[in-house]
Amino acid sequence: PDNANCVRRGLTAGSLKRVSFHLFMWPAYLSQTFRGDPREAFAHGSIPAARYVIGDGAVYREEVMQTGDASGTSMRVNDILLVDADPNTFQTVPIPPGVNAEADADPQVMRSASNEWGKDAHSIFWESQTILPSDTKGRIDLETFAPLSSTFVKDASHVYEITGNLTYRIVPDADPKTFALLTGPYAKDQRSVYTLDGSNGERIKPIVGIDPATFHVLGICAGFEKSVAYYTADAHTVMAGDQIVPGADATTFRLIATYDKNPDGMSVTGSYATDKNHVYADCGEIIHSGDPSSCTKDTLNNCRTTR
Repeated sequence: PDNANCVRRGLTAGSLKRVSFHLFMWPAYLSQTFRGDPREAFAHGSIPAARYVIGDGAVYREEVMQTGDASGTSMRVNDILLVDADPNTFQTVPIPPGVNAEADADPQVMRSASNEWGKDAHSIFWESQTILPSDTKGRIDLETFAPLSSTFVKDASHVYEITGNLTYRIVPDADPKTFALLTGPYAKDQRSVYTLDGSNGERIKPIVGIDPATFHVLGICAGFEKSVAYYTADAHTVMAGDQIVPGADATTFRLIATYDKNPDGMSVTGSYATDKNHVYADCGEIIHSGDPSSCTKDTLNNCRTTR
């Protein structure tokens, strides 16, 4: 089995839904079984990464947890038992390249995400939890099972989303051969573009009328702390968040720069973008006095000057 170390995924602009997923799953942690007493996390000079280990005829998940009492807080390593795991067939299942843009762009995210999932001859596991089907209509093929993130997996026939109650369900009509997670709350396959908005009890829904072949994420258009919105575009349409930017020219539209509008306090992100006709502030607000030709990353003051 692959017992490579797992570095916890850091909070990124596109990971808010993943954080919600962890919070939904918190009650499951309260009923876990541990092996022995917690160990001091700094015993070897640094905090160890989370990983799967096999010992004493069982599979365990080494997790670093913060504990505290009147004397202060400390970091401890706990061995959490995977109750249903078969140690003879268990293996770590990494994320393949090309299916998660954030993981492909950041080696630490890839290491973390690639050590979150495991399987044995009968089940799949996310960290220390057994993930079960939500109904009898679709069961994951263990032979072709591949994780995409902490909230999406696939096999040869389907893409599945992982729900907050430790089950998986099929994403209707998603193509597992071409499905990939993009930067931020977006995914696409050869048929559709999807937003991962988390509304109505679902994390994924198709965006109607957008061409997946030319769809791409341009970058953040505005944000407050970790809550952000993105510019995206296909060959004909520019969007800010879930709204079309009226009149924007998709062929020439460019995100020029993002910047911190409140450097002395809570993070408030702003942006400038241009097309052949306009300068745009934040998420699609036209600056009528802006000059598109002089608004560049190195001359942001020109983005608001009069022509």
